[in-house]
Amino acid sequence: MSLLVVIAITAVVVVYVRTSRKQRTLWLQKLDLLGCWQWDSGDETLTLAGEPDGGTFARAQGDETVRGEWRLVGHDMHLTVHGRTDGYDLRLFRPGCIGLEDTSGQGRIYEKAGANVVSLDQARR
Repeated sequence: MSLLVVIAITAVVVVYVRTSRKQRTLWLQKLDLLGCWQWDSGDETLTLAGEPDGGTFARAQGDETVRGEWRLVGHDMHLTVHGRTDGYDLRLFRPGCIGLEDTSGQGRIYEKAGANVVSLDQARR
């Protein structure tokens, strides 16, 4: 009897883990973070490169550009520059529009910049 309980619990855990991974993958696809994001109220751009949940970034405002690494942990985006990490709560408002809110409650809304390059895979469709 105890063996059946262990098997049932294991099956539930496996289903839960698979479902969670699938949901996260779908959420990352919906976010589509890689690319250039334009701050809607200013001249700042945030360019994210790498994997769907982490990589390198460049934040440009005027003539100043800051580069570092970013990673997504749950709904929190962590930007690391020279060993200092700043955390932001990430919100998806609609496809192509995200919000980043820091720990003090200050938020910024970014719109994804349109690209003028069409990948060959999309051109064939």
